[in-house]
Parts: sequence; structure tokens; C-alpha cells
Amino acid sequence: MEQIRKRIDWLDICKGLAILLVIVGHIYAIPSELRQFIFSFHMPLFMMVNGFLIHNYNIKDTFFKSLRSLVKPYVIVCVLQAVLAAAFVQGWKAKESVLIHCLMDMVGGMSKISTVFTQFQSVWLIWFVACLFVTRNLYVALRSLTQKIPSIFQFLIILVVAYLGWYVAQTIGFLPWSIDVAMVSILFLVTGDFLRIHPLNGKLKILTLLVTILLWMICLHNGIQIELATRSYPYGILSIVCAIAGSLVMMGISQGIERIPVLSDFLIWAGKNSIVILAVHCLEMRFFQWQEWIYEPLHISPGWKTDCIIHITMILLITWSYTVIQNIIKQRNSL
Repeated sequence: MEQIRKRIDWLDICKGLAILLVIVGHIYAIPSELRQFIFSFHMPLFMMVNGFLIHNYNIKDTFFKSLRSLVKPYVIVCVLQAVLAAAFVQGWKAKESVLIHCLMDMVGGMSKISTVFTQFQSVWLIWFVACLFVTRNLYVALRSLTQKIPSIFQFLIILVVAYLGWYVAQTIGFLPWSIDVAMVSILFLVTGDFLRIHPLNGKLKILTLLVTILLWMICLHNGIQIELATRSYPYGILSIVCAIAGSLVMMGISQGIERIPVLSDFLIWAGKNSIVILAVHCLEMRFFQWQEWIYEPLHISPGWKTDCIIHITMILLITWSYTVIQNIIKQRNSL
């Protein structure tokens, strides 16, 4: 039991680190080197952690669990965005129009405006939750349907699907719910799943970590990165390799952080509430007027370091308040 609990802890630390880096990565005018560092692995790391957490290839079970854990928060955030967007316009007809269009955008689930599905606008950062839902279910379905054939052929099928996802995005257009990104991202899930089935231990673990650190450093030195939202794989398979290497390094770092009590407790909390943090970040990026409501009244001079501290602090405070309210409601319902 202790081993299972520790596994969950360091995986939550991974998610905690990743979601904080997501916020930093969206701060205006951060150094290009820092942005490249973050965008070399941050979203793929979430995918690899999800691959590590897949314990069976039951299509039905995965689908209904994903509905609760991913589609439910996705719909809630999209509805909140629709309501807030309507509230910011004047006139009832305009409000009704904005509300309807935003709810239609929720159906589309676009990360960026597509050249094909032009009727849908972006749902902003919450696109990743919808994409993760598709990725998880697609991967489980592929593994379930191919489980009777040799592993090498299963992997070849996954490679073909990933290539088709890249091809569609580059030659046809971005698909609803980022299905094309999900097709590429099953490479990250299969890596996490492989690590779950074949955990690294002892000298092999140390050697693997050293090799991946070296590989990641070489990739960063050569400007290799990946951006799933915009379907940016500028170095092709090397962008995928860089993301996997960076994610593996962060997994190793997370296992080390697990031994640091206060820091690990904080990052575990952030990891467990990563979807809530992403939701708050999505809403604040779209609607919160930092300059007008915070910087000018408090006479704060903007700067990327100051922005990071203020944005992360505010987002975490809102997330913490939400979790406190949720706990109070649960306690009252249990009485």
C-alpha cells in the first residue's frame, strides 16, 4: 500500500510542477529561454502522467470515468466562460448572441480557430481537458482492440495513428476537441504506460535519467520545443523525443522533491487540484483585467517576475478558496 501511495504522490508533484509552469509560460514577456524550457515538455508531461495512471484497457470503464473527471469540469468552465462573456457585453440581444456562440464553441472544443471548422472560436486553455479526454479514450481503445497481437505491431499501429494526427493538422486543419493532437499525444501516453508496466530501478534508473538529461539538454541547446495547442512540431519526431526526455527528467525530479516535506505537500496539493488551477487560469486570462484592477490601484510596475508572483499567488488563493468551500459542502452533506 505504501508503494502505491508514494507513486501517486510523485505523480501529483509532476502535475503540480507542470500546472505552475503552464501559468509562467503564459506570462507576457518571459525570457525566450524560459519559455522554450517550459514548452519543451509541460503539456506532454500531463499526458505521460495520465499514461502512468492507466491500470487497464477497459473501454467502457475509461469512458465513464473520463466523463466525470474531465468532461464535467470542461463543461462547467465553458458554461462559466459563456456566462461571463455575455455579462461583459451590453444589451439583451447581444448577451443572448454571445451566450449561444460560446456554448457552440464548447461543442467544438477548439484550442485555436481552425481553417476548416471556422464556425467555432477557441475555448481557451480548457481545450487541453477536452483533448486529454480524447487522448485517454483513444489510447485505451487502441490497446484494447489490439491486445491479442504482438506488442511490436501494437506500437507500430500507435505510430501510424500519431503520424496521421500530425498529417491531418498540417495538411487539412485543426479538428474539434483537438482529435488530431490526441492522435499525436498517444505517444506520450504509451511512454507513461510503458513505465508503469516496466518500472525502472537501481542502476538502470540512474543511467536512464542521465541519458535523458543529456538528450534534453542537447534538444534545448538546439532550440527544440513543442506546442500542442498550435500543432507546432517544428523538428518533427525530435520535438516528440525532446518532450519525452524533458518529461522523464521532471518525473525524476518529482521523485526527489517527494522527500522534501513542505515543498512536496504544496506540489501534491497543486497536482491534485491541477484541473481547478487550469480552470481558474483559463478564466483569469480571458476576463481578469490585471492592469486596471491590480497594477494601477496598487501602483505596481509590471515585469515578468512580478507578474509570475502575483498571477500564481492570486490563482492559488482562488483555488484554495474553492477547495475550502468544497470541503465545507461535503462535510455538511455527510451530516
